[in-house]
Amino acid sequence: MKFIIHSLKLTDEAIELETDIGEPCYIPGRDTPQTEVDEILKANLLALIESDDDVYVIWDGSSLGTLFDMGSAYALGKAIWPVYLVGNRSWPAFFSSMIGGEIKYENK
Repeated sequence: MKFIIHSLKLTDEAIELETDIGEPCYIPGRDTPQTEVDEILKANLLALIESDDDVYVIWDGSSLGTLFDMGSAYALGKAIWPVYLVGNRSWPAFFSSMIGGEIKYENK
């Protein structure tokens, strides 16, 4: 099962991406009970552990939970595929601005 990391307010976009992918995906905004933050993070981590190696990301640029999930996916050795950012910012430019340096971006 694929995992789609996303900002909570972008749950509908994650569901649309699942349709485009054409197979069942774990979508935290739909599949993780939205209770205590600690429980959300633990549930998402368990789902990431069980998910396929390819993880997709839809991010609004502000969700800290999305950053946590991306860090968890990275630590688990998952391939992180940015789908889009709200505002059409490019991922290389975004991450370059975050670290103040150049990012080498390579798509599969």
